[in-house]
Amino acid sequence: MNTTTEDRFAALMRDAMADVQSDDALLGAVLRTGRRRAHRRRLGYAGGGLALATALTAALGAILTAGGPDPVADDLSAAVPSTAAATLRPPTPNELDALLTAALPGPSAALPVTQTPGRVEVRRAYAGATVTALAYDSAEVYGARVDATDKCAPVLASGNDGPTRCAVTDGGWAISMAGRPDALVRDPSARFARVTYFRRDGLVIDLTATGSGAPVLSRDHLVELATTGDWFPAS
Repeated sequence: MNTTTEDRFAALMRDAMADVQSDDALLGAVLRTGRRRAHRRRLGYAGGGLALATALTAALGAILTAGGPDPVADDLSAAVPSTAAATLRPPTPNELDALLTAALPGPSAALPVTQTPGRVEVRRAYAGATVTALAYDSAEVYGARVDATDKCAPVLASGNDGPTRCAVTDGGWAISMAGRPDALVRDPSARFARVTYFRRDGLVIDLTATGSGAPVLSRDHLVELATTGDWFPAS
């Protein structure tokens, strides 16, 4: 049988190892050392992960308690509109004229007027008649805010269906009247309708329609305009 170089090398290795005896103590020590090293590596990995988690938790806590604004809370507060009530004021003559023009159901033309101290007044010609708007702050004119409860009480007690009427709203007291103008008006057919709306905040809007025959704006229409219109801009 032919012998190759590989066969001779294998036989040589068997002969060299024939007298080598295994040392159980040495083998056990090697295995124990390997297990201890593997255990220490696992503990090191776990300890490193715990330290990293602790560091991240501490950093997050520092961010939340540093006293700076909470981004989420700040965004929410910015999105919530302010509920503070606006302070209203009497309009300027130009503002009141624009408001009256918009309130009239048809075209009109401005008329001259003499201003009264503390009051803003405008007049417009409308449908062959005259419509006047008067606005003021009762606290400035009278020195105290007007409470019209006493003005309405006798009207309401009489049935509220006479020449003078009163409508009490959440915003104030609308005292209205209709009839013939005073004796200075020469036209015997002249009639007028008027409402004075005393608001609970002290502001007053007064609307009057005067003309021949029936008023161009009824008393009920004037009450609606006075009590629902935005006659006083925010300051």
